[in-house]
Amino acid sequence: MPLEDAVEIIRNHTLAHRGWRFLYTPADTFYNHNGLMFFGLNPKGGHEAIGIENISCENGNAFRVEFWNNGNYNPLQIQVCGLYLRIAQKMNINRDTLMDNSIAANMVPFYSDGWDDFNHEEQNLAMEFAAQFWPDLLMQVAPRVIICISPKPYDLSVQILTNNQYVMAEEICNPIGWGNDNYEVTYTMSHMTSENPKRQNVLLVRLPHLSRFPVMEREQSKDVIEAITKRIAKELMLP
Repeated sequence: MPLEDAVEIIRNHTLAHRGWRFLYTPADTFYNHNGLMFFGLNPKGGHEAIGIENISCENGNAFRVEFWNNGNYNPLQIQVCGLYLRIAQKMNINRDTLMDNSIAANMVPFYSDGWDDFNHEEQNLAMEFAAQFWPDLLMQVAPRVIICISPKPYDLSVQILTNNQYVMAEEICNPIGWGNDNYEVTYTMSHMTSENPKRQNVLLVRLPHLSRFPVMEREQSKDVIEAITKRIAKELMLP
């Protein structure tokens, strides 16, 4: 699917009146990226977002180059930048290069002040959109690693890969070092097909929502974050 077609699907959806944002990275990452995908739930914004149509962020990864807190990074940006930094250090590359050459998007591109800001009907419409929009597109984008900070995009990614004959070779659910909250890791192995002989395995990681759980600098989470980012870096460095 060309980027233009994906944008038209979003633009013509019933929820598009709320305003929408698709890619948080340059448009080229839709076709060419470094294997890393950051997959959020939906963009945050209320009445001020109405009328916004944002296809991509051409000057780099929006988590790095934009300021969402009155001219400063907001808590989510700080945590996401910290996550990319730890991965980049293990790959011995520049953090900004890693961020700007990855792909970042939300499962649902339509703005709300929070998921519960969607009424029941809108939540159903949003989930129906994601279920129709992402299956073919995720396979086209073909990331090696998918990082989620919400269960919904994580579960959708697992479902899409399973439906495309990926096998769940490893599933981990352990404490993140913050109360009873857990992280999840699923390692999927692909079956190469005649239609797609270059399919590769996919590592999925779900962290607690980093705006509410700033685990990057938390001492109790240090060893867990070290292990997770090491695993991500190792996957991205595979030939």
